[in-house]
Amino acid sequence: QGYNRRRQPSTLEEKVAAGQDRRKQLSPGSRIGVDVGGVLTKRMNDVANDTPWENNIGHAGPGALEGLARLVQVFGPENVFLVSKVHLGGTMQQRTEHWLHETCRVCSRTGLLRDNIEFCETRSGPQGKGVVAQRLHLSHFIDDNLEVLEAVFADPWGNSGRDVRDHNGRLFHFIRGRLPSPEELNASLRPFYSSVSAWPVILSHFGSPGEDNVKPKVSRELFSAAMEKLSMSDEA
Repeated sequence: QGYNRRRQPSTLEEKVAAGQDRRKQLSPGSRIGVDVGGVLTKRMNDVANDTPWENNIGHAGPGALEGLARLVQVFGPENVFLVSKVHLGGTMQQRTEHWLHETCRVCSRTGLLRDNIEFCETRSGPQGKGVVAQRLHLSHFIDDNLEVLEAVFADPWGNSGRDVRDHNGRLFHFIRGRLPSPEELNASLRPFYSSVSAWPVILSHFGSPGEDNVKPKVSRELFSAAMEKLSMSDEA
């Protein structure tokens, strides 16, 4: 599933035009937040290890940097944000910033705005990603943790659930294991939820060139059936 199945825009003018064409598919005002650890990278950054991943561009997930660049084209640079949970001012934030800016040069490589990189202390709660999503009016979000997606949608401390509903947004669960059970997934979140396992699947939601044959892992129409099947298997 390569990215070069069709001729890609080469000049700056072609890239801008391609991005504008795809932005027409979005509701005006749509904005997206992207997790770093486990989404932009191959694995979660906050798992203790001695490997100097911050100096390794190979720590990026397959197609992640290219995918982020596509999102910038689709949504526009002002509407794409990285939102990462770290201890503010701590070692993990420093390592993450080094990886993003010094190793990957993420802004020049993808078009992401440096001011659009956000850090917060927790997944949910008063210092969590839901509060950040509310402040930024995020209508779409990509994260590998279901707690974050629920916080973005309905955290009582702050959330962007209204933006998700108003813009018919998507909450992408970047997951490599099993789907959450019906009991784990908030019923009100369900119509906006998509489970994905790779960047091309995310891009297929936005009509990304070269990925026309990639289908979402769980579509809106099939989600209820999948949940019912899981429920039946649990009872067996």
